[in-house]
Amino acid sequence: MSCDIEQFPDFPEHFRQEFLAYLRRREGYLKAGLKGQYAVFRGNEELGVGKTLEDAVEIGVKGALGEQYFMQQIAAEEVIEVLSHLAYVDSESESVSSSESVIRVR
Repeated sequence: MSCDIEQFPDFPEHFRQEFLAYLRRREGYLKAGLKGQYAVFRGNEELGVGKTLEDAVEIGVKGALGEQYFMQQIAAEEVIEVLSHLAYVDSESESVSSSESVIRVR
């Protein structure tokens, strides 16, 4: 089972590194029974795997420390969904504000 990023010409360039890191690990995720869970990356670094989307967002917010991160639902199919979520924590009020965008590439 292989996937080449060139198969997805509309894939956002700013997540290319993360997507390639995910692809390198996808086979292992599937063998480990993690299908349907969410892999979370910042650059080549895997921040973790969340059982639910909410778990993955929490992993990304804590692990990326205010930087953009990449989440990909683990699947054998060649359909890509990219969710970009950026969260900011105000250290004085401890409030969290965030922005999110979803990109689907088929």
